[in-house]
Amino acid sequence: MKDAAHADRLLAEVVRARKKISETALTKQKYELISEIRDNYPIDDFLKGSINNYKLLASIYKIFEEAVTNT
Repeated sequence: MKDAAHADRLLAEVVRARKKISETALTKQKYELISEIRDNYPIDDFLKGSINNYKLLASIYKIFEEAVTNT
């Protein structure tokens, strides 16, 4: 149970930190990153790439979205 409690505290702290990030700044950085990717990689090749840990990353994204939209 100690590991579960530690994981809960860690997750709560990460979510708290995520809430402090400006949505406007995050959106701007996201579009700048997309622009940089398009400038440096053939976009079709880039989009064909697979993501091995997609389920984990999608779960993290959903946790962050839930935290930000329910403030």
